[in-house]
Amino acid sequence: PGAGAFVIGSQRVWRVSATGMASIVNPRDLPPSNRRLLPSTLPDIYARWPALRDFERLLTQDADLRSYPVTSGAVAPERSEVWLGTAGAGLVQVDPLFTRGDARPYGLLEPGASAITATIDGVWVGGAGDRPTPRSGLTFIDPEMARFRWVDGGMFAALRGARITAIAPWASSLWVGADRGLTKFDVATGRAERTLTEVDGLASGIVLSVVPRFDGVWVGTARG
Repeated sequence: PGAGAFVIGSQRVWRVSATGMASIVNPRDLPPSNRRLLPSTLPDIYARWPALRDFERLLTQDADLRSYPVTSGAVAPERSEVWLGTAGAGLVQVDPLFTRGDARPYGLLEPGASAITATIDGVWVGGAGDRPTPRSGLTFIDPEMARFRWVDGGMFAALRGARITAIAPWASSLWVGADRGLTKFDVATGRAERTLTEVDGLASGIVLSVVPRFDGVWVGTARG
């Protein structure tokens, strides 16, 4: 445990310390097999705690009552603490004795980033929408890259599959331009309050830039 974790890739091996520092190591420097703590697999976890399989949908359920499939699992060494990886809901820290879990968002909401906006307390990253994923939208990352927050508009999924082109915070709102219009989000709840397209008066549904003001918002589109 004191040596950290070794991550084996297709071409390189990394050593990650307990503080999160990663460095490339020679494969010959890997500890011998009798000195390694191998992580448990998902079948190992379900064999040890069968109830987790039965309550999987509840453990991965988000605030909008959406459940996500579990893709991987691990047990913390020398502790009955289970971590489940999901497709769309990040990590879930699970207490297997009481069958309850806490969501731990980590990383970007979707592969790719097509818009980035820095604020006083972190960075907003907009998804590129170039791959089919369970969720699409925005990721907020704090300066230490330790806390992540996802915004996708809730059950309406206003940004699903969209390429985000502009992000403009204003007071308690977040104006987000995409290739399918302009969406206003409530920052506190992460809910989409309204989406505007050509039907609502935009010159084009492809939004290129957004500039909020105290009396409204300027929107640059592919047609003016």
